[in-house]
Amino acid sequence: MASKIGEAYIEVRTNQAKFSKELKGMERTVKSSTDRMKKNFDRIGKGVSVMSRAARLGFIAVAAAITGTVYAAAKYEKQMATVSTMLSRKSMPIMDKYKDLVGKMGIIFGESTETLSKGLYDILSASIAPEKALKVLAISAKAAAAGLTDTGVAADAITTIINSYGYAAEDAGKISDILFAIVKKGKTTFAELAPSIGKVAATAAIAGVSLEELGATLATITRAGIRTEEATTAMNGILRAFLKPTDDAAKAAKEFGFELNTNTLRTIGLRGVLELLTDATAEQTAEMFPNIRGLKGIAAAMQDLEGYTEDYKLMLESAGLTQEA
Repeated sequence: MASKIGEAYIEVRTNQAKFSKELKGMERTVKSSTDRMKKNFDRIGKGVSVMSRAARLGFIAVAAAITGTVYAAAKYEKQMATVSTMLSRKSMPIMDKYKDLVGKMGIIFGESTETLSKGLYDILSASIAPEKALKVLAISAKAAAAGLTDTGVAADAITTIINSYGYAAEDAGKISDILFAIVKKGKTTFAELAPSIGKVAATAAIAGVSLEELGATLATITRAGIRTEEATTAMNGILRAFLKPTDDAAKAAKEFGFELNTNTLRTIGLRGVLELLTDATAEQTAEMFPNIRGLKGIAAAMQDLEGYTEDYKLMLESAGLTQEA
């Protein structure tokens, strides 16, 4: 009996130990599964968090883009509203065309609508007819792109010359081509020339000097090393000698067979005067052109009469130079 009880005790202890071992194994399995599940949930949580952040960032980007577009549109409307102040009530319907084409020009020429609208405003303020203003703006934008300056600068030069010489708006292309001819033959750039030529254009026109002759003179004297702005000042000095000569200057000019007046410039031109002065001494030249800057300019032209002749020829044959630049 005692033997059986002992066997039963051993069996129970054995089963108990086995059960404990299995229980611990189950605990380890459960713990391992729990850990894996926790890691998976952590990863899912992080993924959701990343997705949430990405969604927030995407929303912010979209909102910023919408805000930027709205702001740009409002800014453009303001720019065009400024342009509209240059129009009469009768011309106001053209604003729809302006709004459409100025925006397209910005894409084509790589200019901001702010610069283009300012250029259009200046063109209209120069008394260019509203229906012709866009054509002048397009030529100005093309010239600006080729000349590495902005449309406003180009438009100012072109419209100043139109008004000084009494050209039509349709002549804007011709004017632009002559400006590029000056750049091609002279020692200057379009960006330097455009803001300077307006300082002499009106005087040259009044004195009877054609735009082609003005261009040839500026090309010749800048090639001699005279800076662009100084060259326009020198040209004004030369013209002043014809517009208001001193008694001594007038007397000296007669010795060379011409009179210091605008009629001379309108008939034989500045080139004709240069040919007559071929044998003039420095002192005689200084007497006819007492303005020191004017003397510097005329001397440079006299020393390169052959070059001046070539420059003038190019001015006459300058069609298409804007396109080539």
